[in-house]
Amino acid sequence: MKQRILTGLIFTIMIAAFVIPGYWTMWPPVILLAAVAVIASCEISSAMRHCCRKPNLTLVIIGSLFCLLPLATRLIWSPDATLFSAVASFALALFCLLVFMAASIIARLLIDGPSSFPDALATNGAMLYVSFPLTCAILLLTHIDGGWLWLVIGLSAPWVSDVFAYFTGSLFGRHLIVPSLSPKKTVEGCFGGIAGSMLSQMLIFHLFRDMLGGSVNRPSIYLTFAILSGLLLSIASQLGDWLASGFKRYCGIKDFGDVLPGHGGLMDRFDSAFFTLPITLILAILYQVII
Repeated sequence: MKQRILTGLIFTIMIAAFVIPGYWTMWPPVILLAAVAVIASCEISSAMRHCCRKPNLTLVIIGSLFCLLPLATRLIWSPDATLFSAVASFALALFCLLVFMAASIIARLLIDGPSSFPDALATNGAMLYVSFPLTCAILLLTHIDGGWLWLVIGLSAPWVSDVFAYFTGSLFGRHLIVPSLSPKKTVEGCFGGIAGSMLSQMLIFHLFRDMLGGSVNRPSIYLTFAILSGLLLSIASQLGDWLASGFKRYCGIKDFGDVLPGHGGLMDRFDSAFFTLPITLILAILYQVII
């Protein structure tokens, strides 16, 4: 437990060292997200090899780095942070990724024959799993008003939900919720994570309303949006964790890696964030439309 806590503190400080400067310049968070893309690609590809799949690591890494395309559109075209520019950049990134995925499948089939089709699909699955959520993170930074704070929300929401779920489950947990995927997760912990996430979002929306923007004078709207955000982000976080647990069980591994003693690999810390980041992008867009 001591090692787990110490590693968690060091990891949090390292992440903060990249994310906090993003308030002034987007480059440190971009470097962090690019590093996450590469390391996550390696860990997922390695996990797949345990279940007799052979994804092409080079293609997975290249595909994952398509998440940087919204950054390129911002630098080349210098668009304002508008909803139209965000949607257009997201569509371009997704289109380019899908074209690359299709080309990689065809190339694999031509080179290795029809028997390589499962491995080609594994390659594409790993690409999409990594690239899609990180594309959403880059979009938050480059095309959304108050995007830095939204990125902080998307990255921190899983950890807040996980901490509340852990302590609630440890103290009050009696009923298992997904024993086939994770034998320690409980219904009580699930609701504790949701409650903690709601409280944290209410606090964030109260303290950083000016940074988020908005001119509505009715506090009830902010409160409702904060509660909804906490609910959705906690649910997304837990679903991401369950999916990763099922994937690891299928591959016959305990963790995605061992770079974080007591925690496993980088993907063991970001599996939930890969689900909360797309939800955060949707919430940020809805926030701008409604508020």
